[in-house]
Amino acid sequence: MINHNDTIAAVSTPPGIGGISVIRISGVDCTKILEKIFKSNLSAKEMQSHHIYYGKIFDDNSLIDEVLVSVFKKPNSFTGEDVLEISCHGGSFVTQRVLQTILRNGARHAEKGEFTKRAFLNGKIDLTEAEAVIDLIQASTKHSLESALFQLEGKLHHAIKLILDDISTIRSEIELDIDFSDQGLEHKKYEDYLIVLKEIKTKIGRLISSAQEGLILHDGYRVVIAGPPNAGKSSVFNKIIENERAIVTEIPGTTRDYIEEDIALEGYLIKLFDTAGLRERADEIERFGIEKAYKILKNAHLILWIEDCTVSRETSIPSFEGTKLISVMNKSDLFRVLREQN
Repeated sequence: MINHNDTIAAVSTPPGIGGISVIRISGVDCTKILEKIFKSNLSAKEMQSHHIYYGKIFDDNSLIDEVLVSVFKKPNSFTGEDVLEISCHGGSFVTQRVLQTILRNGARHAEKGEFTKRAFLNGKIDLTEAEAVIDLIQASTKHSLESALFQLEGKLHHAIKLILDDISTIRSEIELDIDFSDQGLEHKKYEDYLIVLKEIKTKIGRLISSAQEGLILHDGYRVVIAGPPNAGKSSVFNKIIENERAIVTEIPGTTRDYIEEDIALEGYLIKLFDTAGLRERADEIERFGIEKAYKILKNAHLILWIEDCTVSRETSIPSFEGTKLISVMNKSDLFRVLREQN
């Protein structure tokens, strides 16, 4: 069982070599640990909150690195506890030396997401804001970043709170009417309650309707390129991502498995899929690719159905309820070649 009253530490910056690495420490023993490993003009107890101090990290008497230490005293920190952020040089070896020294002097290695968890447990953020922290870190496009910031600022929490307050108010009024129905007090009419309840329902509906947009901003808009074999699906895929990612040949059934790439389009994350050609007659390996293609198509937001306009249609266009489909007639440039040959 994890003890949330101890002191935790972890590297906050991504692994690898860089200019600096940041190691975060949070908990009751921050000052004690810093006194053991950090030497500066001031003692750890004298350091003020929201100030940065220069000094050196030692492991016993062995110098490890020259660092900057940012101090955040409780409750005015991200976790609500005493927090230290040590900025050392960004080499993998020196970063791990600093971290291991901290751990040997009284800290425990933080679990994944534990700093954010402590912020939630200490009332610094709510669940919606805790989720937004991860979304902000993982944001890959302009609009996903804006969505994470919107949630981190507590606007979603505020919208939910207003609805809950409205429900609590009307429930209290109804209970009051029931409990004091024989006291001759003025009561609201049934129609008045109905108007308020309809307004609450409308607000809830708006939140629910925005959920799909939120999922798209978070997970991406899924666009699936599908169609019969040798229709030029992979060529279209390569053209969109501007890279020779998929193998293109004149042999039908070249794509046996799906290929996925992420692209940013006007600030939105687009997850683009190139799938195996759909046809009834196929060998065993190709059939596996076709089965995967149908599974991906069921979860698509948009299907680009690619067909070779120089040949007659061999495969009927599948219908997936609620999914937009755009039919694309490909290889139109071959008409000119065919006319010249005739």
